[in-house]
Amino acid sequence: MTISSFLLAAVATVPFALAGPGTSLWWLGAVLLVRGLGIGAVLIPPMSVAYQDVQPAGIPHATMNTRIAQQVGASFGTAIVAVALQSLLDHGATGAFQGAFWWAIAIAIAAVIPAIALPANKPASCS
Repeated sequence: MTISSFLLAAVATVPFALAGPGTSLWWLGAVLLVRGLGIGAVLIPPMSVAYQDVQPAGIPHATMNTRIAQQVGASFGTAIVAVALQSLLDHGATGAFQGAFWWAIAIAIAAVIPAIALPANKPASCS
């Protein structure tokens, strides 16, 4: 689920990397909806894995750790895309935004690598 969600988000970002001044806003809005579904679905399986072996008393700590990881990761990704955008502004606004979106695509594809390490299903318990 996570791998396919990252790939969906990456593919749905491509139209933004190819967009220009004449690109239909309706098209970009529709693609943004699909991209949002992909990004939203990315979080569910890792959160399930994060809480899989946590005892009830450890839930507050697990919640804090997962939120910190989400915030740091999102901030890091945003910083990469913002630096890419700033460094590409010499190529004009359209070219800079297209380049920044290519960086966002690369980040989504790179995120597939750690996603491969997630367990495919919960091991059966011996009760």
